[in-house]
Formats: sequence, C-alpha cells, structure tokens
Amino acid sequence: MQSERHFDLPAPPTPADLAAQANARAATEGIGIDDARQAVADEYGYPDWALLENAAAHPAEIRPISRLGTDLGMYEERARNYLSELSEGSESAERRFRRYVPRLTGVPDVQSLAERATLRDAELVVAHEAGCLTWRELVDTVQRLTSRKWSGTRWCDADGIQGELVTAVRRGDAERVRALLAAHPELVNLRDADGGTILETIVQPNGLGSKEINDPGVVQAIIDAGADLDRAVNLAAGFNRVNILDALLGAGADVTNTVEWGITPLEAALYHGSAEAAQRLAAVEVVPRAFWVAAGCNRVDLLEEFHDESGTLRPEAYRYRPNLADIGWPIGPPREDDQAAVVAEALVLACQAGATDAVRWLLDHGADVNAQPWPGLTGLHFAVSAGRGETVDLLMARGADASLKDAQHHATAVQWAEHHATAHPDSPRILRQLSGATR
Repeated sequence: MQSERHFDLPAPPTPADLAAQANARAATEGIGIDDARQAVADEYGYPDWALLENAAAHPAEIRPISRLGTDLGMYEERARNYLSELSEGSESAERRFRRYVPRLTGVPDVQSLAERATLRDAELVVAHEAGCLTWRELVDTVQRLTSRKWSGTRWCDADGIQGELVTAVRRGDAERVRALLAAHPELVNLRDADGGTILETIVQPNGLGSKEINDPGVVQAIIDAGADLDRAVNLAAGFNRVNILDALLGAGADVTNTVEWGITPLEAALYHGSAEAAQRLAAVEVVPRAFWVAAGCNRVDLLEEFHDESGTLRPEAYRYRPNLADIGWPIGPPREDDQAAVVAEALVLACQAGATDAVRWLLDHGADVNAQPWPGLTGLHFAVSAGRGETVDLLMARGADASLKDAQHHATAVQWAEHHATAHPDSPRILRQLSGATR
C-alpha cells in the first residue's frame, strides 16, 4: 500500500502493468519479449521476470520519505557513495543493498556483494529509500518537482495590494486585514514564490521577516476569510505555535491531514519536540494510533494496549513507525523489525517530548536506556536538546551513559548540553548536572 505524501508517486505496478512495460520495451527497442521482460526485471532489481511478477502480485507497503530533494545530482552522488562504502565493507551499506536489491539478497558475504553490485544497483537503493521502485521513477519525480514553480514574489517582499495586506498583518491591524481580504478574497489563499499562503507564512517563525506574528485578531481575520487550514495546522504544530494552533483547532482544522511532510500535525509536533502543541492535538485525537505517538503524548494507557498479556508488542505497534528523514534528517540504513528497535524509537522521541511517565513505563518494561535507534542518538541526547530536565533526571537515575557519541556530530550528551546551554529554562541546570556526572 502506498502512503500519502506531499508529492505523488505512481502506484506500485501490477503484473498487468509490468506486462505492458515489457511489451512496450519490446516494441520500441526491437527485442524479443523474453529479453524485454528481463530488462524490466533488471530495472526493478530482480534476477528474473517470474520473481518480479510475483512481487507485484503481493506488494509490500511503501513508505516514502516526504522531503524529497530536487537536486538530482545529490542522488547520483549518494549512489556512488553507497557503492564505495560497500566496497569498504560498510555494514550499513550491506544492509541497504540486501534490503533494496532483490537479486543481491542471497549473496553470501559482503565481499561477494561488493564484487557483484553495480552503480545501477546503488541507484536502485537510493530510489527505494525515497519511496520509488526504480531509478527512472525517482528521476521522473524529481524532474516533476523541479518544474513546479510558484509565481509572484515572497510575502515579505510584496508590494501593491499584497504589500498592503502584509503591512496590516505586521501592524496587528485586524480590521484592515479583514477589509482587504473582503475586497480582495483571492489574496487569502494566494501562494507566493515560496508556495505559502499568508496564513502559512505567518505561522512560521519570522515568516514575514524579523517580527513574529502573534496577534490573535489578525490570525482570526485570515481564518474567517476562508484560509486553507491544512498546511497551516501542520506548521503550527511543528513550530509549537500554540496560540495560532488553538485558533486553527477552534476553526475546525483537520488534525488527520498529511499535506505537510506527509505526516499528521501530531507527528509533526512530536518530531520537533513541540510538546505543548502535541498535547493540544492529542486532546482532539491521537492520530495516527501509533506506538511511538502514544509514547510521545505520555499516554501510558495506550502503550499498555500495544502489548499482549506476555508483554510482547502486538502487530499494530509496528505500523506508522517514525522516520526522521521526514523532517530533513539524513536517511538511515534499513531498520530492524524487532521489538527492541520499535521500543527504542518510541523511547527517544518520548524523551524529546518530555513525556516522563511514558519514558519511565518503557524503561520499567525493558527499554534500553542507552538505545541509539538513529545515528548514535540516545534518549539523553534528545532530552538534553529539548531542555527536558525531569526526563534527564530520570534517565541519569536509570543509568544513562552521558559519554556516548552521536554518529553525525560525534558529540556526547554533555557536549550537546554545552551547545544548548541557554536554549531552554532548564538547560543551565542540565549542563551542570551532566558535567558533574562525567567528572
């Protein structure tokens, strides 16, 4: 099944679709049908037509990342890097090729895998990581995104009637905003050069320049004029703009929409550690009903529902797993599909949200306090960066190792605390605590 995302990918091919592709290739390239079928199988990474056809008849769920870049050269370089890493014996590269290139699945060892893998295989790996089934599909999608352009100027640079609206918004002149939108209703959902409406722009911190827009009257005037709320509520959730979020929810914003990043507003809030926004949204509806979402919302009652009598995770706990690549993090290697991995993901994101009751419950039920489900990041790293002092206290009391380094910055939780020393009210105390614990 194909997940919804903010860009449209073609539906996975059926056996009939594959047959049509093979017939078309045979006709255009002047080759026999067997050769054409093999060429199609090669494109999808399968050793033969029969295996490809069987896979198409039993499609697996596709979960594309949502922030697909528009620089094709970036993907070409990534493919070359993956092939190089495989030749060096990289474990993560080996996992990627085995997961995403079916013809290489049974190769016995990494050395043999490196000898057989080609750049075309590496391109297929990159395509799969983005949710595409072939390199050609990724190229076509990127080119389509590149050609999609918005017209006009950015809201912060607007002149004319758009400029008048921006000036009124900046001044907090709600009545003038109402009058302008009543006279020019086309402005309320007009998208600027960055693709944002006036509401979506002011939801983002400093969207109109140096001044953050917080005037509730202005926000309400724009909402009342018929503003599209879907993307705005996702942005408000991610940026923890609670006052604006309240207005959007009061106006009936859809908390199940996935137009921004392909994730719900609640997921956006939890990915960014926006705990206050998450609580507002969870009070309306917990969506998706996911294990990690329950943890991030501090819902111990829901965590319990995901376990059977023996303490084993139920199958539904493996659905809607989080992926930080949705919000711009580097794409990691294929993840393990075991209980420890699912629990670790929930733990670290609960730490970021300061969901201390959920963190305690997960630790009491076997979660590894030093688990690193994403590039070397522990729950302590996440809690420190978000200034969650109570959660840091709990983690340290349960044996968290403040000397573990993340894989991206090669920094310990102590160094993260130094970097975030003044970011949050509890950050100075967190730094003192961790510095003392590691002496």
